[in-house]
Amino acid sequence: MSQLPDTTLEVTRADGYVLSSDVSRLDYERIHAWISGDCYWAIGRGYDVVRGSVENSLAFGVYVPGDEGAWEQIAFARVVTDYCLSPSPPKPSPSLSSLTLPPPPFFSLFHSPA
Repeated sequence: MSQLPDTTLEVTRADGYVLSSDVSRLDYERIHAWISGDCYWAIGRGYDVVRGSVENSLAFGVYVPGDEGAWEQIAFARVVTDYCLSPSPPKPSPSLSSLTLPPPPFFSLFHSPA
């Protein structure tokens, strides 16, 4: 199996919201609760199925500073892909680092109300 491309992206907005594709930051328990409890097409879907679908996708989380410096995930999105482009898929464009996010509610689908 070939190595997946580095698709890590992190954008911090002036208001403190952070959009990140760093999978180590994802809160899989929260994602599972959102998908299996709130999405009509996946009500009751098991944790392993949800986690597997996230791990085989290009996933993004949106975070805000939480208590004592911890980050709280408030949104989730994924791009469905099979990563079968070529043995050496192209890396994302460097221009992604200057991505401008729209004002809230850019994360409305899985937004956790405050």
